[in-house]
Amino acid sequence: MKADWKTTKQIARGKPKTQKAQSSRKPATQKPAQKKIVPPKKQSGQLQIEKLLERVSDGIVAFDAQMNYTYVNQKGGELLGRKPKDLIGKNYWVEYPEAKGTPFANAYVRALETQETIVLEDYYAPFDRWFENRVYPSKNGLTIFFTEITDRKKAEQVVRESQERLARIVKTIPDGITIVDRDGAIVFANPPAERILGLSRANITQRSYNDPQWKIAALDGGAF
Repeated sequence: MKADWKTTKQIARGKPKTQKAQSSRKPATQKPAQKKIVPPKKQSGQLQIEKLLERVSDGIVAFDAQMNYTYVNQKGGELLGRKPKDLIGKNYWVEYPEAKGTPFANAYVRALETQETIVLEDYYAPFDRWFENRVYPSKNGLTIFFTEITDRKKAEQVVRESQERLARIVKTIPDGITIVDRDGAIVFANPPAERILGLSRANITQRSYNDPQWKIAALDGGAF
């Protein structure tokens, strides 16, 4: 029993040393978590693309598959009369309800459904302007390049009206008039020319000005 008491005493005396040794150990330090950094090249590339799109003379807008604006360049904002930042995240149908049923809105829907590129020139009544749109679809939405062509359309209208007036004059003038191309073929004859020559316009335009069946003379009756 005495030996057991010493053994127990030695063990009891040894316990504090063991606890002290354990308490003197320093807890392992953990390295702080590193933040994920966006690669500079990717960020720089995105900025370059945005700068490039801002220099394009066309308006550019991008939509997701639900027709929410995801991008609008500065020119696009000018043509739409809105600040680009005010359109981002907004829905096209909500912002422009008057567009429903127009050729442009119908083209957007068709492009999303068919996934085919559409090029469209038309008059947009809500803005009282003409636009040319190039619509490029993808599974994620649409990218649209558009430009105003009102001035060009007005110029074309002026030319068309001028040609119509000239055509009316040529038809009503009493003198016979024919138009000849560079090869000498007659490409037009007015009604008085038909009457003077005794031929229909179809027969006249099948001939050339120096057709051997005709005797060509100068105004004074001499050889031409």
